[in-house]
This record gives sequence, structure tokens and C-alpha cells, in this order.
Amino acid sequence: MLTSSILGGRAVLQSMAGGARMPAGDCGVDVARTVQQALLALGMQLPQLDFDDPLDDDTQRTIAQYRVSRDLPGGQIIDGYLIRRLDLELSFLEGACSAELADILPNDRHLMRLDPYLAAVTARRLDLPHFDTGMLEKLRRDMELSNRLCLRLSLDLGSKIAQWFAEDIAEPKIFSDFVKVDGPANGVFLDISKSFAPYRSFIVTHNQSNFALEKLLEIAGRSRPDILSHRPPDFSWYEIKPMSASGIKDSLDKMVKLLAIYLPLPYRPGRRYNPTRRIEIDTFFAKTGERITVFLEVERTAPGLIFWALCLEGDVIEYFNRFKIVAGLLQILLALCLLLPVEGVAAGIAAEAATVIRLIAAAAGLTLVVLHRQQ
Repeated sequence: MLTSSILGGRAVLQSMAGGARMPAGDCGVDVARTVQQALLALGMQLPQLDFDDPLDDDTQRTIAQYRVSRDLPGGQIIDGYLIRRLDLELSFLEGACSAELADILPNDRHLMRLDPYLAAVTARRLDLPHFDTGMLEKLRRDMELSNRLCLRLSLDLGSKIAQWFAEDIAEPKIFSDFVKVDGPANGVFLDISKSFAPYRSFIVTHNQSNFALEKLLEIAGRSRPDILSHRPPDFSWYEIKPMSASGIKDSLDKMVKLLAIYLPLPYRPGRRYNPTRRIEIDTFFAKTGERITVFLEVERTAPGLIFWALCLEGDVIEYFNRFKIVAGLLQILLALCLLLPVEGVAAGIAAEAATVIRLIAAAAGLTLVVLHRQQ
């Protein structure tokens, strides 16, 4: 039984999970598009994403890479093995707590790597003893090779924390990177104010010679991207979202809306801007001596879609061995709330996020220690 929001509730996918072959025609195309969405939600790349040809070479290569990484037989095909595994991982990221997951999670390094924080929280809910220690041992080889660990801002942390991190930290960092990598800023709309007023002005200013004002205002009042470029010959838009199942689903829904909205205008999903993969945030120290550098890992995994994850580097193994996964991440998020310089509305959002973090820790019976910034 498929249970994820992307794959569940679809009769054709349920049939395929049970062993039926992939259907032909439009139904098969729809299945392929859904698999594209699932692969993106799990962090796979589709840099040439094409909704008109969802089984293009790019998608088939990505399917093959995914199958090999999960030890699935079958090469590039979409079948029950692929559908069931995608659903397991998506359901895990959406917070599933099932008997099946209790059996699989303690030995599945792929699930642990997808979201170590959520894996630790899920293990607590499933009453799996000594899970943090076992997970760190299983991930030790990966972390020793890179001395880093990347995490998604799980749904379990709540919307306040997601909003704060996205609007106060991730998006401003990526906006600055866009101007640095793909500048100049002239002819570029950056959704810094989260208001339709600057966007309406941008759309009207750059298109009024070709379209009636009334039509432009109607277009500008519907939905807006995070970045819009009007620098001939570059007419492109980008949407910025966290690398999470919900973030990627939201971004694909937004893509469909923007493709329809911009039909009369020249703007298309951007392919020119390739974000700096590593964008530094800050470095923190525990009183016990561990050093943790916090940074964003940013990728344009499909045209117009930019995703970020929160990554940690430094004394990662020692830090999480001492504080465990849940408390360790909450301490880092709290340090970002309290120590990064913000003003005005952003400061209020950061203060609310700090309160939520403390409440999550208290509900889990955890005592958080204070981290300090690099001097």
C-alpha cells in the first residue's frame, strides 16, 4: 500500500507497486511525471527536466543512478521495485511511523542520510534503543570521508522554524549569490520584501510597451517567483525552496502555475544561473571544544528550481556523539536564531523560532547547551 503524498492514492501506481507493468499512452506519461517529482523530492537531479518528455534521457539516467544506489534491479525502467522504494523514502520524509519502518530504519543508511534528524526523531517515536549511536556508526564512513553532515529542515520542526530559516537565512544568502554569480542586479527582481508591490512595478516597467496595463496587472497579481530576470536575451525565473519532500512538491506546483501565468510573457524556467554549491553561514563552538561550521548546500536540480539543505562540517562525529542528533541540531538552530545579526521584522521572526526550538526541546525532555560564535 503506497502511503506518500506524491505516490499514494493513485490506482495505477498501486497496481504497479503490486507487480503490474507500466501502462502505455497518456497514463504512462503521467506515471513518469510523478516519478520525476518523487526523484526530485529525494534529492536526485534532473537538470534538463522536460514535462513534455518525462522519459527523456536525463530522467532515464537519473532513474538508473537511483536504482543502482539502492541496489534495485532493472536498469532504467519504472516498475514495482522502483515505486515501492520511492514511496518508502517519501513516506519516511513525511513523518511515517510504521512497523515496516521500525524493521527497516535501523539498518538503512539511505534513509538515515536523507534526514538524520528525522531518522533520530522517528526512532524515538518507534522506541528503537541506542539508535543515535548506531546511526552515527553507520554514517561514520561517509562523514569521515567528508567530515560533514547535511540535514533537511524536517516537517517535525514546524512552520515557524522553516519560515525563519528560509526568509532570514537561506533566501538572502542565495539572492546575494545570484547577484554575485549572475549579476548585475539591474533588470532583476528579487522577492526580498515578500510583497506584490515591487513585483507589479517590475512586470509593468519591463513589459508595458508590448502589453496593456490591465493585462500586466492581472498577470502580476497571481503568483510571483523568488527571482525574475529581464536582461535580454535572458528572460528567466527561479523558485527557491528547501530540499524536502514538501518543499519540492510546492516548487513543482509553483512551476506549473508560473508556466501558465507567463505564457503571454517571455519568462521561462531559468537555466543560466548555477548557484555556488557551498554558501557559508557561520561557525560555532561548544564549550567542550567541538567546532561546527554551518553552510548551505545549494543546487539547481531542474530548470528554474533551486533547492538548499543545511549542512554541518568540522567536528561532526564528536559533536553528535556528545549531544546526540536531536539535541545537537536544535542547539545549532538556536545559535543561529540568537547570534546571527538581524533587525526589524526578521528579528521578531528569529525570536519566535527560538521560542519554538526551546519548546521542542522541552517536550522531548532535552536540555540544550549554549554554542558560541567564532571569534
